[in-house]
Formats: sequence, C-alpha cells, structure tokens
Amino acid sequence: PASPAGSTAAGAEGGTRQHRFHRAVFQKVKEVEPGMLTTYGAIAKALGLPNYSRHVGFALAGCDGAKVPWWRVINSSGKVSWRPKDRIGEGTKANPFKSKQVVLLEKEGHWFSETGTLAGWTRKLHEF
Repeated sequence: PASPAGSTAAGAEGGTRQHRFHRAVFQKVKEVEPGMLTTYGAIAKALGLPNYSRHVGFALAGCDGAKVPWWRVINSSGKVSWRPKDRIGEGTKANPFKSKQVVLLEKEGHWFSETGTLAGWTRKLHEF
C-alpha cells in the first residue's frame, strides 16, 4: 500500500491521501495543551500508523504555525529536531543561532539541559 504522505490520488472527499494525513496530524497536534509535549511517534501511533513518525515530521514542516502548535512536538530523545528555516539570530558569538522552537517552548515554561534535552520531558507528555 502507498504511504499516507506519498499518494497523490484524490479521495472522494477531503483532497489527496497526503492532504488528509496532514490534516489528521494537525488535529492531533492541536490537542496538545500549552506546557505539554508530544513526540512525532506518539502522533503517528495515535493515528494508527506507528511507523509513520517521519511522515508526521514532514507534515509539520509545512503547517501554519499560527493555527497548529508545532513547537510542542519533539523527537523521541526529548530534543528539538533541527529545522534550518526556524533559526533565529545572526550565527555570531554575540548573537548565536537559536531555534524558534526552543524560544516558543521556553515561553511556555520549558527549559533545556546543557545537552539540549527538555528537562523532565517524559512527565510532560500529552496522552492521546
């Protein structure tokens, strides 16, 4: 069978299989409350597609950040996955690059260890 993120065949309702998958991902992410976190794998599992965590990441890469709190999704190691387009700063010693996701998570009260892991992340996981 074709992957949810790879099909271009139009469905009877709701667009392509990829479009429907992306919408389902966005809906799951919207369930994660401020201060809570989830992982790409947890979303995939909640959608009944436990092997599609990478596809969840692809979907979130193209989402509207104003409507979908994508920054609450982290990897299975409790870290922020690197996204070149979300860099903030100049990349200098005085003003180094910082991830937009890190900034948004810090605004919600999260903090990071020296290794870049979210402190206490396993206790802050949303349950689907």
